[in-house]
Amino acid sequence: MIRAIIFDMGGVLVNYKEEQYYDYLSKKYNINRALIPKVFDPLIEEMECGKMKLSEMLQIVSKKLGITKEEIEWTSAFKMIGKRNEKMINLLKILSKNYKVYLLSNISKSRYTEALKDFINNETNLFDKRFASCYIGFRKPDKRIYRYVLKNINVRADEAVFIDDREENIKGAESVGINGVLCTNYNNVVSSIKKFGIKVQ
Repeated sequence: MIRAIIFDMGGVLVNYKEEQYYDYLSKKYNINRALIPKVFDPLIEEMECGKMKLSEMLQIVSKKLGITKEEIEWTSAFKMIGKRNEKMINLLKILSKNYKVYLLSNISKSRYTEALKDFINNETNLFDKRFASCYIGFRKPDKRIYRYVLKNINVRADEAVFIDDREENIKGAESVGINGVLCTNYNNVVSSIKKFGIKVQ
């Protein structure tokens, strides 16, 4: 029996991907698009594991991309590009009435604060617990983060369903026994979770 439903945030509850941000920077400042993820990705990974401060990242990116720290628009672009996924948030509301629901996100401290405030502020109380990689020290698809969540919510892996938009994160969850649902769209998620006996009313 399913006792826990775990939601990712970016790409599930919030329509946002770093690729959109990279596109924005490339077009606005005429930066080689292929260069941007090479600079950002390893730094974002460090931030999402809580190992790098925002100020450090901005300094490195500014130097490597040749734009000012302000022009990086780390916070303002995120707020501009990101949008609430109203259908998925409504699903969260419905499921929270009958199930324990949790949040598990690969996210930096700065983005986590902004996302909660600007995108799911009114829904944060629906979660029984929230897990952000930046406070845990490792990120999806590392097996340790899924085990950390299971231990903290006190359920067996087979009693949990994890919804994420990235296949590698789903495979990571499934590797420790959690039931995975790849979020491609709302209807796909609803039909998939129903297969696990989850009631959507």
